[in-house]
Amino acid sequence: MKWLSPFAPLAVLVVSCAYTPAGTPAKKVAFALRAPGTNDLDWRVRAMVFRASEPPPPPPPEPTAASKRPGWAFDERTWMLLRGEQTGLVESALPGPDAGYVAVRGDFVSYSRRLLLSRPDLFGIRDPSQLVLDGTPDVADDGTTDVTFTQFVAGGRVLETGITVRIAKNRTLRAVNGSLRAIRRVPPATITAEQALVLARAVKTKTCGKFYPVSAELVVEQEGSTEYILNYNVDGATADGAAAARVNARTGEASFAGSTEFTMLGTYGEPQLPCP
Repeated sequence: MKWLSPFAPLAVLVVSCAYTPAGTPAKKVAFALRAPGTNDLDWRVRAMVFRASEPPPPPPPEPTAASKRPGWAFDERTWMLLRGEQTGLVESALPGPDAGYVAVRGDFVSYSRRLLLSRPDLFGIRDPSQLVLDGTPDVADDGTTDVTFTQFVAGGRVLETGITVRIAKNRTLRAVNGSLRAIRRVPPATITAEQALVLARAVKTKTCGKFYPVSAELVVEQEGSTEYILNYNVDGATADGAAAARVNARTGEASFAGSTEFTMLGTYGEPQLPCP
């Protein structure tokens, strides 16, 4: 009766109340050692009893072929693989009811990286340098760990990417969620971030106002259906508030990207005259 240990004081109380003078036949006091029933406990203690009766999480399963080669885990007969309409790559992978446990071997970050790289047909990644760890793994209260990566190509962050590998407390693979891009190569940048800030100073707003650049980030953006280019996203300000500009990382061509103030209202349908 190992489960009685949290309620030892209650058991003692029952024993004390059931005490009888010496000489009483033993059969009449045998009930004094019984544990208090749930009817004797308040709702909080009952909740503790129910939690204690829950089975523990299953132990880590024995290594399988899918554990040794992580990509083997994604059997479309037992896993639900949801693909993005534009990329055709998997954006959500969840085990179905018939999927067995997939043990996670080694440290979580290394395993997650191997998992994504082992199936370029699903996630589009072949070059390990494109997977950059986003901060540190996030551990939830229930012990679940999320390992998140952001995709970088040619030194630039690929916009609208990020993927998370979720691992259960018992070291089994639970899910993969996110989005990556199948990018083989992007022509490298020919100008620096400092040069992009200088070029952005010449940008004019739609009302011919001045743009004051503050910082520049090298990013990879999609151009057309399959082409990708490097741009600098330049954050700054105008007389109306926060705004942004875009500078091509190869040609240096700069343009005003618009306001980043959510409270600003735009006027549509009015002709835009060229700035003097």
